[in-house]
Amino acid sequence: MVDDGTYRRLAALAHASHQLAAVGSVDAAFDSVSRLTLDLIEGASVSLTRLDPARGVVRVLRNVGDLASWEEERPKDETYPLADFPQLTVDAERATAWFGTLLDPGLREPERRLLGALGKQAMLIVPLVVDRDIWGALAVFRGKGAEDFTAEDLAASEALAGMVGSTLARMEERSALEALAYRDALTGLGNRRSVDDRLEAVFERDPLPTPVAAILCDVNGLKAVNDDQGHPAGDRLLRDVARILATEIGHYPGALAARIGGDEFCLVVEGVDDVELEAITRRVTHAAEQLELGGGLSCGFAVARQRPGDAPSAYAAARALLRLADAAQYRVKRAGRDVRSHSSRWEQPERSSEEVTAEVIELALLRLRETPQSTVDRLSAVATALHDVTDAAAWAVSRSIDGGPLTIERNRDRVRLDERGARTYQPGVAFELEDYPASRTALAGEAFHATLISGDHAERGFLAASGYAEIIGAGTTVDREGWLVEVCGDELSAPLVGLGPIAQVLVELAVAECRAINSARSASPSGSSV
Repeated sequence: MVDDGTYRRLAALAHASHQLAAVGSVDAAFDSVSRLTLDLIEGASVSLTRLDPARGVVRVLRNVGDLASWEEERPKDETYPLADFPQLTVDAERATAWFGTLLDPGLREPERRLLGALGKQAMLIVPLVVDRDIWGALAVFRGKGAEDFTAEDLAASEALAGMVGSTLARMEERSALEALAYRDALTGLGNRRSVDDRLEAVFERDPLPTPVAAILCDVNGLKAVNDDQGHPAGDRLLRDVARILATEIGHYPGALAARIGGDEFCLVVEGVDDVELEAITRRVTHAAEQLELGGGLSCGFAVARQRPGDAPSAYAAARALLRLADAAQYRVKRAGRDVRSHSSRWEQPERSSEEVTAEVIELALLRLRETPQSTVDRLSAVATALHDVTDAAAWAVSRSIDGGPLTIERNRDRVRLDERGARTYQPGVAFELEDYPASRTALAGEAFHATLISGDHAERGFLAASGYAEIIGAGTTVDREGWLVEVCGDELSAPLVGLGPIAQVLVELAVAECRAINSARSASPSGSSV
């Protein structure tokens, strides 16, 4: 026989089902869900919350019932760290409702603080699952002197949560395209667009009110997991990493967590210094090492207190900060797993400028002695010596005839920092000399140096478009042929500054023998060009 209480609950669930089926908007759904829960579970107050993994918080959408003096029915920014509610960070199939009271010795401290702040005695929290992910939760509270929650309350709340999940899924379909524009579908974190927009918004403020940092995290071993155990296992690894990052950033107001590539994640955190950034990377790498799958994380970070290199726009500043973090992460991956994180601020050259200069000269002279008497071959020997000693990113030997376009004869171009959209070059690509004043001047026997923030404007534009950070050039003219040697560096290269004059001397030395032979052959009746 069904008792009166059970009958009333069943009737209330049926009523709730009809009410939820009738709602026509997300806003109306939030209001209905909150009121129906209050009536069904007989609480003093109810809060409807939404997980915001990208910011590592639980966000309150509605408060109804007997509220504390500081609560708002529609809070503008009431959030709690996701780390305070570990029951909401599990896989959806393991999510269960739970309840507790202030008298319960096993009640967690964050929950005890929340009850104290609300002036309530007991709480019941039931996760809301939408499309096999935990969407948020319903939190029901009872005041002091009221009956504690029971197993029947728990069962009723879970039944209601199932109906609510279906309603929210129906409502969310209507705004799915808009949400996907800034959300990674697999993990629930932000996506690359969310990171770009956030950093650009930060750098629109000039000067910055507080430092901003980008932390890049690569998931080690994802390919091996996909190959050995299948892509569902790889997806589970990515979701586990996402939960670690979301939980971590919940402690930093305004922080953002995003998945920006297949195995790459990014954290954007404001108002922290290098010491705190190191602490963040230590915690997330340690947590990732405890996961059943994968090989942990490789993390690199960069922090800016102003637009990096006085970048001319917020977009350029955002790209520069990410490039610096990418370079720091690259060093970690190259150093191996014994190094857990790296800051771009630590990237100091391992050798002195004098040592680099000496190595360049020695290697260039050695290669010139072994190189045939061809102008392009000998200039390539100089370019590769500069490139190899400095671990530069690219080199090129170009030629201009009678002041015409400067055309690449030989080169190596390797954008190695995942600079999406960067331009690449190959032999045959030509540049108008009138567009590159520094290159035109170099053909008269001079050298130049430029970075993203200094030097000839045209060369700076070339660097920005090509994904490089620094360039040196040295040129000369042999008869009617102008020759230019250029070497480009990135954040992983030894500094090129100061090597321009050395490059100029080596260029002149490389062509000197060719020039002498050409002169001798021109004077001979049977002379021919080299």
